[in-house]
Amino acid sequence: MQFRAARHCNNLHEIEHFYTHIVGLSKLGEFHDHDKYNGIFLGFENHDWHLEFTESPDSPNHNCDEDDLLVFYYQSKMELNSLCNKLKRENIAFQSPKNPYWKNKGVQINDPEGYPIMFTIKEQTLFSQELLSKNLIQHGISTWDQLLHYISSLPYGRNSNRADLSLVLSESKGSCSSKHALVKQIALDNNIKPVELTLCIYKMNRRNTPAAAPILNQFSLDYIPEAHCYLKVNGIECDLTAPDSDFLSYTNDILYKEIINPSQVVDYKINRHKEFIQDWLNQSKSNLSFDELWRARELCIQQLSN
Repeated sequence: MQFRAARHCNNLHEIEHFYTHIVGLSKLGEFHDHDKYNGIFLGFENHDWHLEFTESPDSPNHNCDEDDLLVFYYQSKMELNSLCNKLKRENIAFQSPKNPYWKNKGVQINDPEGYPIMFTIKEQTLFSQELLSKNLIQHGISTWDQLLHYISSLPYGRNSNRADLSLVLSESKGSCSSKHALVKQIALDNNIKPVELTLCIYKMNRRNTPAAAPILNQFSLDYIPEAHCYLKVNGIECDLTAPDSDFLSYTNDILYKEIINPSQVVDYKINRHKEFIQDWLNQSKSNLSFDELWRARELCIQQLSN
C-alpha cells in the first residue's frame, strides 16, 4: 500500500520552499491549472509515501490545533542536530509540544501556515552480513546512529589504500572521501535510505578552512577550488570528516556538486577535480600553472592532516 497526505494551502510557493529547503524533502512532481488547482508532490524517491499540497482560487477552510502533527523520523542524533542548526540559522522558532509524550522525543516547529511538525529519532539496527558491517560489529557498532558518531569522531587522514574502505576502521582514520564512501556503502548493505554520497567542489578559503590560510597567503590566492565529499541523509546534509566539521560553514561556497557512488571517490573524484581546476584556471586567467595550484592544494591538505 502507498500513502499520500494531501492538504490545501494558501501559498504554494512558500510551502514548497519550506518543505524542500528547510525540512529537506525532494520535489517529486507538480501540476498546473488542473481544474483551477495547482499542486506539488514532496517526499523522497523510491519511497511509498509522499505529501501533496494544492492551491486554488478558493481559500482553505480548515484549522489545525497543537495535536495535529506531521512526524518525521530520523535515524540518528547527527541528523537531528544538523536540522536544529539549520533551523537556528533560519531563525525558525522551536515549539513546546502539547502532548507530554513528545516533550523529550525531539523538536517541534510550525510550518508557514501554522501546522505543527515533529522531528524525532527511530533507531536503525545494522543487519547486513557483508564484511564491512561485520567489521563494525567488532568495533561495538550495531546501529546507524552509532556508526555516524564513530566515523565522525575518527581523526582526519588519508588511508594507505584509498580504494579499501575497511581501512577507515583498521587504521582508525579517514579522509572526507573514505569516511563518507564507507558510510554510504554501509547504508546500501543495510537498506538505509535515502542516503546520498555527494561530491562537491567548494571555495577553500581562510574563513571556512583557517588552517589553509598560510598556504593561500604564500600563493596569493583568495581560495582554492577543493573537492569534498559529504552525505545527505533524509534530506539533511551531514559532514563526518572531523568531529567539528560543519556543512553550513561552506555551503555558500559550493561551486559544483553531484551525487556519486562509493567506487567513484578514488579515480573519478580526482579526475573530476583536476578537470574543474583546469577549467577554473582558464576562466580566471590565473598566473599560476595547474601544477603550482595543485601543489598549493596538496600543502593545504597537509596542513589539515597535521
